[in-house]
Amino acid sequence: MLCPECLSFLPAGAPQCPDCGLAPARAPDGWWHAYPPLRFLASQRNLPAILARRNLLGLRLPVDEAQCEGLRRGLLLTQLAGGSWNASLGWTVWRLYQLHLLGVNRHHPAVRRALAWIYARLDAHGEFHERDEVVNSYPTVMGEELAIAKRGVDLHGYALAHLLPLGLADEAPLRAAAEFLLARYPGGRRCCPRCTANLLAALALIPGEEARARGLSGLAWLASVQRDGAWRNRGGPLFYFILYALGEWPEAREQLERSLPLICRLRRPDGAWGHTQRAEKTLVVVEALARHGLLHEVARNSPRFLY
Repeated sequence: MLCPECLSFLPAGAPQCPDCGLAPARAPDGWWHAYPPLRFLASQRNLPAILARRNLLGLRLPVDEAQCEGLRRGLLLTQLAGGSWNASLGWTVWRLYQLHLLGVNRHHPAVRRALAWIYARLDAHGEFHERDEVVNSYPTVMGEELAIAKRGVDLHGYALAHLLPLGLADEAPLRAAAEFLLARYPGGRRCCPRCTANLLAALALIPGEEARARGLSGLAWLASVQRDGAWRNRGGPLFYFILYALGEWPEAREQLERSLPLICRLRRPDGAWGHTQRAEKTLVVVEALARHGLLHEVARNSPRFLY
């Protein structure tokens, strides 16, 4: 949950905010209405908005629980008999991530069937392979799909970034996949900001100093190409994708600070970001900045960078 005063994430069970000292219990009802981005998310009726109400505002509404149950049933009904979705590695990984967000744990029979199908796509060297027949365009947290190569480190980055949150780091196939990624990615630039960010999202979840060193090297390269707050994409879907990846790294705070003026200019009059898939992009911005204690800079009614 966010602190109602400084908009930083509160430690679980904390009686008061460690940054500003506010006790959350003393916050007025509907405190988020004072912050347009949070007000926008609180008013929407889709999965990103449900996650925002639950994880950022501390709200568990019966209507949200009913909608989550419907989403869970829909996803489980569309799982193929072999365990996959769309007979695609990328889409199966994404559906498992969605089920995780909806509260389905790693031990659920449908999750285990899907993981067995995914692990069968892993070769003896720890490399994932997408099926040749699949169109390799996969969903992302910012709402739009991204084209990702059918094998190699880019596919690994996408898969690990969405499988490791399920608590699977101790499973042998994913340990092998992580080792493959570390062996193939030396750090620094991975062809472009988008692909580098894709790997950073995975490296943030891989335990160990080797993954951290690779990630810090990738962060340094992104910092070197940042201009006027952007990484070659000023506000398009890829801009939000990079924000999502940087949000996972405490060492990325300086880059996010440099992006604040641009982020403020991109904010729509209703407090949201983006022209399409607006709840997804708004949640990405809010979570990334909140993790670095920067959300208060852009969430007020009159952000200072607008003037």
